[in-house]
Amino acid sequence: MNFKNLLLALPVLLFSIQSFASWDIGYFPDRSPYAWSSVYKSFDNGETVTAHLRIMQNGAPLLYIITKTPCAFEESRNTIVQVNNQKIHATERCLGDNYFTVPATDAGRAFILQELKSQTSVNIAGFTFNAVGFTKTYNKVKSGDTGVL
Repeated sequence: MNFKNLLLALPVLLFSIQSFASWDIGYFPDRSPYAWSSVYKSFDNGETVTAHLRIMQNGAPLLYIITKTPCAFEESRNTIVQVNNQKIHATERCLGDNYFTVPATDAGRAFILQELKSQTSVNIAGFTFNAVGFTKTYNKVKSGDTGVL
């Protein structure tokens, strides 16, 4: 491969590397850690939606979807969310332009966690999250061994 072809392939290679580095560790104001990942979706009308998935130290998943348009409701409501090929009960709440969705049952939380640990990708409510690297990151969060003093 000549130098010009290598330069042309470099952005594709870098993008591929970034797609595998999809899980990171974040911290709440009280310094408790969580594992997180983000995906983006663009629509024909130009709107971009961002979905963030956080897995708390206790294993509880939190999906929140950020849109450019204000939410249509403010109270919590019950809903059903598709996770891969399984429907789970969830609670949805809207604050500003953020939709927060959390599994409403222990079985739903356990299912999402198991899918993230056993699959290479997990589709939640139409957003596909890369699961590669999840288990390693989550184990660090769960043990509190995040490398930060």
